[in-house]
Amino acid sequence: MKTTAALLITAALGFSAPAMAAGFAHQQDISYAGQTLKVADTSARLLGNAQGNAPELVADINDGLGKTKTPGYKIQIMSRSYSLAADARPAREGQGWSNNRAIHRGVKLLIGIPVSNGQADLANAKLLGLALISDAAVPDTFKAEDKIRPRGKQLVTKEAKISRPTLQLTELQLPDFAGGERSGGGVKLHAAAQVDGKPLNVTVNSTFREFEVAKPDAARGFGADARVVK
Repeated sequence: MKTTAALLITAALGFSAPAMAAGFAHQQDISYAGQTLKVADTSARLLGNAQGNAPELVADINDGLGKTKTPGYKIQIMSRSYSLAADARPAREGQGWSNNRAIHRGVKLLIGIPVSNGQADLANAKLLGLALISDAAVPDTFKAEDKIRPRGKQLVTKEAKISRPTLQLTELQLPDFAGGERSGGGVKLHAAAQVDGKPLNVTVNSTFREFEVAKPDAARGFGADARVVK
């Protein structure tokens, strides 16, 4: 725990992270309402500074929604895959398909990591928001002339009720993004919540297939959700 926290702080200070074997697996287990959402990989998007070379230390990870201000870092963890319907048709020569990079199935977790006395506190990391897309109701066939690929449904709408959010973040390692790495590192976590009264469970033990850094002026999706922050 101390080692992985040190890696996060090392990145924040702009130094190169020490080379280590983190021992991450390739596990992305997601279930909602008793049904498994099969996903392919896990990626991450870190809220970084204006230069994009270090994590951004925000004054309050809760965005004013908590009882007290908690300084720290924010990161999005995304376990996802493309719909079978989306994968069913190759691009036509000279035309291509719309929504080529649209995510059709998976979960996104917005996580806040408190910082106290210059140390990242992974044990007290908080779930700040979530998104959940399912393509269970999307047919796996469509006509050849259809140019818009079927998309999954966002289950965490503005009207959705979210309760009993929990998070255990046990390990987090960032790639050397200041040095240009955009994959690697990894995460081990378990998250759960009730979405419209139905249980969502997420267990991830995986390297990051893709790693991105969002600058403060393009921090879309990093705002805390009042339904999740307690």
